[in-house]
Amino acid sequence: MKCNYHNHTFRCGHASDTEEDYIKKAIAEGITTIGFSDHTPYPFPSGFVSDCRMLMSDMDGYFRTLLALREKYRGYIDIKIGFEAEYYVDYFPELLSEYRKYPLDYLIYAGHYIGHEGREDCFCAFDSTRDEKRLVQYVDNVIAAISTQRYSIIAHPDMMNFVGDLDLYRSEMTRLINAAKELSVPLEINLNGIRDGRYYPFDDFWRIAGRVDAPAVIGFDAHCIAHVADKGEIAEAMRYADRFGVRIIDEVELKNPLI
Repeated sequence: MKCNYHNHTFRCGHASDTEEDYIKKAIAEGITTIGFSDHTPYPFPSGFVSDCRMLMSDMDGYFRTLLALREKYRGYIDIKIGFEAEYYVDYFPELLSEYRKYPLDYLIYAGHYIGHEGREDCFCAFDSTRDEKRLVQYVDNVIAAISTQRYSIIAHPDMMNFVGDLDLYRSEMTRLINAAKELSVPLEINLNGIRDGRYYPFDDFWRIAGRVDAPAVIGFDAHCIAHVADKGEIAEAMRYADRFGVRIIDEVELKNPLI
């Protein structure tokens, strides 16, 4: 794999090592494109502050640092600047207004929450549920997000921890996967799930993806330099994809999120 689009910085509060450490590690491992996609800040109303993403006040430093490193390592590696971003429809227009102040290259969709973070309707996708309405809401939100044509990758699309009716799960995930293929947004086999032994990658999801022939990327989801290009993890992810006939792509045609 020569491209790694999913990397986090210390600004999210749960990652370590510097951006330059990541870049040096990527170069040493033969990565030719590295994308930084830290957890986006969000202009939440009512003073709500998330504990798992950078602050709005961090954006200047994020871009200033990465733009300087892009110049320093020009000719050695291609550095892209992005965010991993939830799609909160009520807050998204204001977030786009903030993004337009910067040379943003791409967005990765994140579905960590169902509903709007910081509100009573919020439910974490990590939490197991049999609630069929939440499953449908999760899929609806993914499709709404990628239909904006602003997202380039769907991170951990199988994160929704639904433990109810399997036939309904398969039906809803078929709807998600077909939409992703139609809109040319690759799915992500997430290495965090593999390295931590999580419930995802989820076999039933990827069996459908293989049958539909929806393209997928390996999502490094690096939170430290050890995750930037671990060849053992990459090999395991490739073996996993092969089990279900999932078509892995390396380079992604990034969509302009500022259109």
